[in-house]
Amino acid sequence: MVENTIRPICKPAEIPLTSPQDTKMEMKKMFVNMTPHAINLLTTEGENIATIEPSGSMIRLDEEWSPIGTFDIEGHSVDLMHCEYSSGSIPSPEEDTIFIVSAMVANAYPERKDFVMVAKTVRDDNGRIIGCTAFASATPN
Repeated sequence: MVENTIRPICKPAEIPLTSPQDTKMEMKKMFVNMTPHAINLLTTEGENIATIEPSGSMIRLDEEWSPIGTFDIEGHSVDLMHCEYSSGSIPSPEEDTIFIVSAMVANAYPERKDFVMVAKTVRDDNGRIIGCTAFASATPN
């Protein structure tokens, strides 16, 4: 269960953030990684800008499954299910704090402008994600 106020176990990354609407305005944001993986923020050339370690706290969504049909495959009945995701244990917004969350969590809470997910992922030769060059929001603006 995630507490209302999250204090990262590992040192959070403080990264200057420039607003696209006003490029002269720069503010420091604290990024709190709510995933179980270190986030490597890379330049488009692959240089590591920052590594944001996991905070030690994660947001997990509760699942509620309900059957909506069945398939008959090779004489066996296979359920077709619908899943609704919810969670009552998300952190409260904190001033100048951005929470890095999974895509599922970000999309479950599009009203949370302080939730971002990794975007423009970079993969190694084996197809494993080694970093990202951007963050994305589920909030349109």
